[in-house]
Amino acid sequence: MKKIFFNKLSIKNFLSVGDTPVVLKFRPGLHGITGINKDQMDRRNGVGKSTITDALHFALFGTTLRELKKEFIINNITSKTCEVTLSFSVAASNKNVETYEIIRTLEPSRCTLYHNDLDITRDSIANTTDYIMQVLQCTPEVFQNCVVMTVNNTVPFMAKKKAEKRKFIESIFNLEIFSKMLSQLREEQSTVRKDFDTESARSEEIENSINTLTAQQTTQHKEYEDRKKTLLNRQRDNDRQAESLEKSINNYKPVSVEEITKNLTKLTEKLSETDTKIQDLGKQVATLETKNELVFTSMSKIGTDKDVCPTCLRTIDTHDITHIRHTKQEYEKEIKLRETEIKDYEAKISELSTLKTKIQDAVKKGQNNINHSKLSDQQLVNDKSKLAQLKKLNEQVNQDLQHLTDTSTGLTNLIEDAKAKFTAAKEKLDNLQKVLNLLDTVKFIVSEEGVKSFIVKKILKLFNSKITYYLKKLNSNAVISFNEYFEEQIVNDKGKLTTYFNFSGAERKVIDLAIMFSFIDMLSLQGNIYYNIQFYDELLDTSLDEAGVDLVLNLLNEFVAKNMYGVYVITHRKECTRFVTGNMICLEKCNGITTLTKSGIS
Repeated sequence: MKKIFFNKLSIKNFLSVGDTPVVLKFRPGLHGITGINKDQMDRRNGVGKSTITDALHFALFGTTLRELKKEFIINNITSKTCEVTLSFSVAASNKNVETYEIIRTLEPSRCTLYHNDLDITRDSIANTTDYIMQVLQCTPEVFQNCVVMTVNNTVPFMAKKKAEKRKFIESIFNLEIFSKMLSQLREEQSTVRKDFDTESARSEEIENSINTLTAQQTTQHKEYEDRKKTLLNRQRDNDRQAESLEKSINNYKPVSVEEITKNLTKLTEKLSETDTKIQDLGKQVATLETKNELVFTSMSKIGTDKDVCPTCLRTIDTHDITHIRHTKQEYEKEIKLRETEIKDYEAKISELSTLKTKIQDAVKKGQNNINHSKLSDQQLVNDKSKLAQLKKLNEQVNQDLQHLTDTSTGLTNLIEDAKAKFTAAKEKLDNLQKVLNLLDTVKFIVSEEGVKSFIVKKILKLFNSKITYYLKKLNSNAVISFNEYFEEQIVNDKGKLTTYFNFSGAERKVIDLAIMFSFIDMLSLQGNIYYNIQFYDELLDTSLDEAGVDLVLNLLNEFVAKNMYGVYVITHRKECTRFVTGNMICLEKCNGITTLTKSGIS
């Protein structure tokens, strides 16, 4: 038998526990856990008693019994790193005792596992948690029904759905292997069935292929001749095109563009010079025209032919009139000279513009000659490329002709190969059918109706006797038994068949406790596993009267005496303290922080 001894639990910044650790050392005996809420002196709730069971569950599985989100697990007053440390030891038959320590934290989220003081933490928190469950041989479901029992967070076994009951009982009786085997067989059967269907489709496909190939063989000769004729005609067309391209390539005469380029350079320079001269002459014309405009302006201001000045109304004498006329004549003479000069310049500009046009035409012609030469060169490249392509096409034609021959001679071989594949596929189908028949037989053996049913019947005899024993110890008026399909039958004190929910709350509580105690025994006997501690969180605070509580506590003390359990009862009922054989663990909550105060009755 594998024995698990939980030794020590340290809680820090977890739920209501603050930066001062709450440390519990687990010892044999019936212990009580109570507390004082100094924040609400008239209440005993909210002290943090259930925090101990939550912390134990968190250390092992990374979650709380209340399934709180991680951000609500960390103490919201201290807001420091949450840390829960659990040490335990494992003793197996004929082996030394091995020690383990789990350190699980939040902010940062970590799970560290030590084995005999060596760090054996896995590559992830999830994998480390899975390894812890392997070491303990315990799942959260088993833990919540056989180690930590709480009225607020655990659905009673009898109130669970049928599938949940079956899963839990199988884990207690170590029967998961049959479910796993059945699941694996179903997966394997599904895989083989898919292979069978695939091979069936493949066999049918091969058969269709044989029929198709046979039909092709009938028409192949005509297709062969038609195709061969088409390919030979294509080959002749390619040869004619290639011959024409070779002539064009041989007749190609390269044109040197070097002289044309030099001449273009000179023409471009001359064109630039001509533009410069035209611009210079244009500037001179503009200058002369501006001067004439200034003279015209001056003429308009120097006087008039009338005897009276139009501006000052003064009489103009004969001498002034003669002088004004003479000045105007001089201005007119000067304007005419400039106009003559402007005409000369404009004539030169016209000549230069004509020259510019001729130069531009020569440049354009030279550029056209260069472009034509480039096109000719490119045409040569294109012809060579097309000639090479035609040669490749002819090579492909030759390959196609050879392929036709190979196809003609290879079709018979294809038909023979297909027939061989069809024979092999049929043989594989027969083998797969044999495997499917075998899997059907094995699946029945490990199913509910097979060997599993036989084993369960043997186990259930003991399990049902355990339930009967505990129901009697607790003065229950019910008789409960399970069949090999884990379906329960309940008979009341009148000898009538009934259901779990027909009983009162107190009666159901007795049934829950009797089944729970039976599971604990079966876990040790059938599961071959022993856990040294049990927690009962407020299980005795509801439904049961004083007599019922006395019966349960007497039974718990029997467990302690017989199995050396460390039983911890979280309760508000003062009468429970007189049954305590171990410590009274007192918690105190002040300013929202829970601390461990002392041992003794508070």
